[in-house]
Amino acid sequence: SVESLARLTTLPIIGEICHSRRAKDNPIVVSETSTRPIAELFRLLRSNLQFMFPVKGVENGQVAMITSSCSGEGKTFVSMNVAESLALLDKKVVLVGLDIRLPMLAQNLGLPSSPGVTNYLSGAIDDVNSLINHHSNCDIIVAGPVPPNPSELLLSDRTELLIKELKQRYDFVIIDSAPIGLVSDTFSLSKYSDVTL
Repeated sequence: SVESLARLTTLPIIGEICHSRRAKDNPIVVSETSTRPIAELFRLLRSNLQFMFPVKGVENGQVAMITSSCSGEGKTFVSMNVAESLALLDKKVVLVGLDIRLPMLAQNLGLPSSPGVTNYLSGAIDDVNSLINHHSNCDIIVAGPVPPNPSELLLSDRTELLIKELKQRYDFVIIDSAPIGLVSDTFSLSKYSDVTL
């Protein structure tokens, strides 16, 4: 609970999202017209998130990375709905699937699983435009095929190139990363992130 977390840590708490059984049928619970309690919780999270971003110039997009301690805690669900809630503010938003070991973004949104980030990072694709899927109010870049060398791919120079290009194109870049308690991938990506949830 929020109370337990506040008692045991000094972490800033910017929101609490309740579990939703209906999310399996429709993983996007935020919409322009939704007034369900879970949609309101994401709006509150969005408002608090905006206060956490550092002040930057207009030409630089903001990057938020979303992680969890282990698989199954809902980080992809949260990533999708944070991206959607930001897009409802008439902002240009891209959600990037950078959990390249156990990608769920394409499956959850019913998108093709390839091409994706791993195709770009491996050098198989150079055109970022070919990675972008338009979905609802924001753009999505799925993880792509699971590679044999995920850690090495994420440490490549192409990761930085991708994030830099996306920051120039979008107001917000939301990264759905791997669970932080299981693999080192999220630590490799943290240098690109302005805020980590």
